[in-house]
Amino acid sequence: MGLLTFDQTVHGYKHDGEFIPSVTQVIREMGLLGDFVPEQFYLDRGTAVHLACEYLDRNCLDWDSVDELIKPRVEAYQKFKEDYKFIPTMIEEPVHSHALNVACTPDRVGCLGVLSSVIELKNGGRQKWHRLQLSIQEICIIEETYPGPMTRYSLELKADGTYKLHRYKEDELDRKAAESLVTLYHWIKEGKRK
Repeated sequence: MGLLTFDQTVHGYKHDGEFIPSVTQVIREMGLLGDFVPEQFYLDRGTAVHLACEYLDRNCLDWDSVDELIKPRVEAYQKFKEDYKFIPTMIEEPVHSHALNVACTPDRVGCLGVLSSVIELKNGGRQKWHRLQLSIQEICIIEETYPGPMTRYSLELKADGTYKLHRYKEDELDRKAAESLVTLYHWIKEGKRK
């Protein structure tokens, strides 16, 4: 399968040294994020929440080290895990689709009930492009590790310590749109190179 690495400088991936775009890069460059550019404060807060949640999942979170600004969101994640008895089987592990030539690092993969699920942790509200993000992630995960369909969720972690779980129904249209989006991205990039 080769070696997949994340290159922080270009916020993209390399597979055996060859550049592979990230899901976020594809979505951004294809204009699905619109003109929205998050302030650095929100990016940093998101990074801190993700890291604290990862430490929580790996049973090495020092709660005393968690900033009061992000603590309620981490507590919301802990409550979600308790409510759904969620135990992740993959935590922030890079995967990629050879067929689509795209890579990603899903936040969490695990069983929600009896169904294999991919879950994205969000600090803001639900956006339409989340469906495509999760569909591409599902494609990558299935190609690399899991044999069959998954459920897709975004988990909104709120500042008041509550959470909202959004389930995206199994939708062939989402999968086709995701595949088409990545294919069109590569087609445009190839056209620019020629």
